[in-house]
Amino acid sequence: MTVATVTDSPVLAKLRDQGAAAFERAPMPTRKDEYWRFTKLRGVDLDAVPNHSPSADEDLVKDRVRTSVTASDATAGEVLHINGVTVRCETGDLPEGVVFAPLLEAALEHPALVERHLGSVVPVGDTPDDKFVDLNTKLLAGGVLLYVPRNVRVELPFRADVVMAGGGAVNWRALIVLEEGAEATFVEEFVSSEDAGGFSNAVVELVAGPNSRLHYVTVQDYATPVQHFATHRVHADRDSQVLWSAVGLGASMGKSRMEAHLNGAGSNVKLTGAYFVDGTQQMDYDTYQLHAAPNATSDLFFKGVVDEKGHAVWRGMIAVAKGAQGTDAFQNNKNLLLQSGAHADSVPGLTIEANEVRCTHASTTSKVDAEQLFYLQARGISRADAIREIVRGFYVDALERIEVVQVREQVQDALWRRMDRKFGASVNDVDVDA
Repeated sequence: MTVATVTDSPVLAKLRDQGAAAFERAPMPTRKDEYWRFTKLRGVDLDAVPNHSPSADEDLVKDRVRTSVTASDATAGEVLHINGVTVRCETGDLPEGVVFAPLLEAALEHPALVERHLGSVVPVGDTPDDKFVDLNTKLLAGGVLLYVPRNVRVELPFRADVVMAGGGAVNWRALIVLEEGAEATFVEEFVSSEDAGGFSNAVVELVAGPNSRLHYVTVQDYATPVQHFATHRVHADRDSQVLWSAVGLGASMGKSRMEAHLNGAGSNVKLTGAYFVDGTQQMDYDTYQLHAAPNATSDLFFKGVVDEKGHAVWRGMIAVAKGAQGTDAFQNNKNLLLQSGAHADSVPGLTIEANEVRCTHASTTSKVDAEQLFYLQARGISRADAIREIVRGFYVDALERIEVVQVREQVQDALWRRMDRKFGASVNDVDVDA
């Protein structure tokens, strides 16, 4: 495997060299490592991942994008990224100073801006288990920069369609920077143009400046043969507001690290997750809420349904640093298992080094409630419709937290369609708590 050949950006070339060196040093994680003990990495060969794969017919890819969960014609800007290559970036009339551009173009035209922020939120060699981040940086070429200057508000969302075509490889990098008082929405969706396997590795860096407001939505809807790994991290400055929604529907296996670093006093991060796991899928979410400043608030709520022989993992940690008095942090994970072969691991955790804080966590894993099912069936509702309504009700309070209304409705529709397909065939196999 060789380093990407894009050499006309000194900023990217320097970072790419750092990533290559860190990748060679870092060991491949194993299930003996705490952060990876639930993730099966058998068959994952990082040395075999290509720099990028030839793109498929763009018209075919466009057809897939038009049917994606969060598809929208009303955007401030949209980027199309296929098999590790950013092939198209379009924008409307943006406010003065706003930059939405492919990462290579941004590095050439705004080198100081990119150099200042790229790799600052998710640095290479950050921890020994970051070999996937190092690989992403080593192959750094395609991706996008969104930059919103001070006190600028962009009403329409920015969008990224990250597509895997023909069983290729995706190396996706996004850098979102909001300066003081800025406001913007960024929606990204990972999809496949066909039911083929492949490898996806993403790193997303979010910078929320003082008193900024960022809506960030990430949706993973790959075909089930795809292996997907991702690291998403936000640095939230003083009095910033970050509304972060994550939806997981596809891929055969993978791991998403989602970290909120509350570095400024009064910052607030609200993180919501919804996932549906079935077949033999394994979906692993590793969340981290770091309170490094006083009087900051974080609120995490993840809900998932697991069917057949699927395996869902959520491992969450709230860490409160010394001096971060007045911290208010919460995390909650709930899983609904539909069949006896389904499995969920839910592991909340707290590390607290300050004494004037309020930190709580909760976790539940259960089957469909027999009393709820009886109540609905006693009123003439069929078993299939009753279970469908129970599962819908299970998701509702998580979906209500997605504040981008169009996205909330689209995600809900996608989940409902998924359930309609499932329950039509297998509702009689659903396990019920006695």
